[in-house]
Formats: sequence, structure tokens, C-alpha cells
Amino acid sequence: MEARHKPLSQSENELATTNNNNNNNKRKKLCIGVCIAVCIAAVVLAMICIIVKYVFLTTKPGFILHPSDSLISYNSSHKDNVYITELNKFIKAYETLPSDSILCNDTTKPGPGESCQYREEWLGGVCKKDNSWGYTINNTHPCILVTPNMVPYWVPDTYKTEEELPEEMPQYLKNNIIDSIYDVGHISKFAWVSCEVLSGEGYCSLTPWFGFPDYFFPYNTNTNYRSPVLSARVDWRGAQKKYVKLRFQMWAKNLDPKETIQTITVEANQSN
Repeated sequence: MEARHKPLSQSENELATTNNNNNNNKRKKLCIGVCIAVCIAAVVLAMICIIVKYVFLTTKPGFILHPSDSLISYNSSHKDNVYITELNKFIKAYETLPSDSILCNDTTKPGPGESCQYREEWLGGVCKKDNSWGYTINNTHPCILVTPNMVPYWVPDTYKTEEELPEEMPQYLKNNIIDSIYDVGHISKFAWVSCEVLSGEGYCSLTPWFGFPDYFFPYNTNTNYRSPVLSARVDWRGAQKKYVKLRFQMWAKNLDPKETIQTITVEANQSN
């Protein structure tokens, strides 16, 4: 015999309809939730892209001066000042060598997970913590430290021949670059840095190089990365009035040196 299904009662029909409506509502809410989540993720991703693009566009190749003040005015008869404190704080990161760092040169460059060594003693005999960075009466050669901007992916396009050197580059720097041809047979691969006296008496000398070796570029997001450091030492040449205004510039084929110009004034006195 053929089985007969008992028709659903009115209450059972209403219950089934309610269950179907609830399921449909759940599906709608789930779809709406997914759509909202996708929209939020898209907005967040767009904001991240905008921020990253903004950082890359606004952070240009150049350098940072330490101390960061455009006017360094200090009393050389004092054993301590804000500039000594700032430089001591800065150099602290260089007091130990990272375990993954290697000694780099033109032919030895860091591999994945490695970084180039920079040793504190390369700053020279005057520009160091033990000498209070030259800001005291016994060490009257105040020092300014120079580091490159940390611009991801940027590598200096270095000068290859004497003819490529810009006409506006300071002559003393040109001479040093040309001298390197006789020393090593080619122009060293550097992002060059110049330090000129605009006014006052004295001169500025850079150590350990006249710029930043290209093997320190690009900036490595490895947390152990250490930027190269130049020490710019001011020599007063026996001047009675210890005042000098300096202009720093960075030089490479893929940057505009005029956009890297920074000036800093240094003045010292020995009054109590």
C-alpha cells in the first residue's frame, strides 16, 4: 500500500515558515557582515598604501646632522652640555657590534639577514665620547656627526668618471675624489658629502670618509642595521672669535645636491 503523509497542521506550517524566515535572516546578516568586513579591509589596505606612498615620496635621500640644532652655541669651560648628552645618547647604539654584522668593502656586501659593520673608533681620535666630542676647553674641536636618511630601496648612483663630477661641487671634494683614482685606479663608490665654511674662521674636516660607501645602501629593515657615521670636526685655526657657519651637501647622480643642503652655525666661548 502507498504510504500517506499526514498533512501539516496550521501551527506546524507557521513554525516551518518561521524557521525558514530565521534561516534567511541569518544568511542575510552573514552576507552583510562579510560585505562590511571586506569593505573595512579594503579601506584599511588603501590607507596603508597611501601612508607608504606618502612616506616614500616625502622622505628624500639626504642626511641627518647630530646635534640636530641649527645653532650650536656652547661654553667650552663647562664639562657638560646638551650637545655632549645628545651625542652620547646617539653613539650608544654603536658601542656593540651586532652578531650578524660583517666587515664590508667594495667586493664584500651583506647578504640576506646580514648588515655592514660600523665601528665607533672609525670616528677618529678627537670626535669620540671620551673627549666629550670636542666641546670642552681641553678639546676645542667641536664635532658634528652625519648619518644618511633611512630611505628604503634607495641606492646612490655613484660617479664613475671625473667628467661626471658636477661643476658646482666644491673643488676640495673634487680633488679628493680624483685622488682616489690614483690610489685605487677608479673613483670610489660613495654618496659624497661636502662641508664648506660659509662665514667665520676655521675649517671642517670629515672622518673616516668624504661620504657614505655604497655598500651601506639600501637601508636594511633588519633591526641590526647600523647607518654609517661621519664626524665633521671644526678646527678654529687659532681664531679669537670662535664662530663658523657650515654648509653640508650630499652628492650622487640620482639626487639633487641643492635639495640636500643643510647649514649649521657653531660658536664657542669660555666665559664662566
